[in-house]
Amino acid sequence: MIKRYFGAALTGALLIASFAPFGYWPLAWVAFIPLLLALDGVAPSRGFFLGFLAGFVFFLGTVYWVVNSMHSYGGLGLATSVPLMLLLAAFLSLYPGFF
Repeated sequence: MIKRYFGAALTGALLIASFAPFGYWPLAWVAFIPLLLALDGVAPSRGFFLGFLAGFVFFLGTVYWVVNSMHSYGGLGLATSVPLMLLLAAFLSLYPGFF
């Protein structure tokens, strides 16, 4: 069970590393392997959660800059910007979850 969660989180982390500023783009070719192995033989509801977890880790690492934009240019406080970014990451995580 824990291995499945780790595989989903590892997919998110590998995808983060494949984008800027890290730029290890070859990781993008293998990043989904841990998620696909974690999805092997699980129920659709568990599969949705694993995909959601992978997406949430990925989007947390790639849309972090939204907090600074909302705080600096939007005039929102950090106490508002951080939950909104978490909500955005959760919404975007629905896409890998439904995959």
